[in-house]
Amino acid sequence: MNWGDSIITPKGNALSRELSNTSLICLNNGTKTHYCSNSNSNAGSVLDLTFSTIAPSNINWQCQQVSIGGSRHYLIIIEIKQIQKLPNFFVPKRKFIEKLATVEFSNLDNLQKDIQAARNKVKIDLNKSGHKPKAWWNEEINKLYRLQLAKRKKANTTNAVVDFEIALRAKEEWKQAVKEAKNKNYKERIEELNNCPNTKDAWRFISNVKGNKHKNGDWATEDNLEYLEMLKSQVTAATIQATQPGTTL
Repeated sequence: MNWGDSIITPKGNALSRELSNTSLICLNNGTKTHYCSNSNSNAGSVLDLTFSTIAPSNINWQCQQVSIGGSRHYLIIIEIKQIQKLPNFFVPKRKFIEKLATVEFSNLDNLQKDIQAARNKVKIDLNKSGHKPKAWWNEEINKLYRLQLAKRKKANTTNAVVDFEIALRAKEEWKQAVKEAKNKNYKERIEELNNCPNTKDAWRFISNVKGNKHKNGDWATEDNLEYLEMLKSQVTAATIQATQPGTTL
């Protein structure tokens, strides 16, 4: 890998050899990025390097040879052009099971192809679907989710009992974090909606909870008042007193 520097050092050669074994691409074009008073270096060197996994055709890299704040390092400007995101597929479990139920597994030789075909029919590209993460989803949960995926992948590779136990514990930690985040978000929503119980947002929230409690979708109209009373009972007395006069639950 060559970044166009006229100065060749053992450290530079070692770095070039190591980088040749990676997928990193050097964006430097030979422009000097560092001022040096040594006459043998032609008053500069390519000391500041920029690496990326994005193709250079999608990146505009330039070095402005101006000194800022007395620094000997020149200003580097990197502009990343609009690039197409890689597909991020998600397979809804319920729809996948329903699709598998319609498949006739008469030919065992094509079993794997049939399963893959059913998966392709229901999979969703999250980058194109306009999918938004749940309100309770946060960076910590995302980190635990990716961690448990990595642990499971390692266990599937090594087939070691110890690795499977570690993967199981990582999954349980992620599930527990999800449960706690959901409970926290639910309580926060109750507190927020208590101040404006008759808004569309409040009734939308109630409808979502109803769907979780009654999977068959049956919900009698007379149950609305009972459900509102249940929500009211979860709010502290101090919060109820803070409600504006004339507001009813």
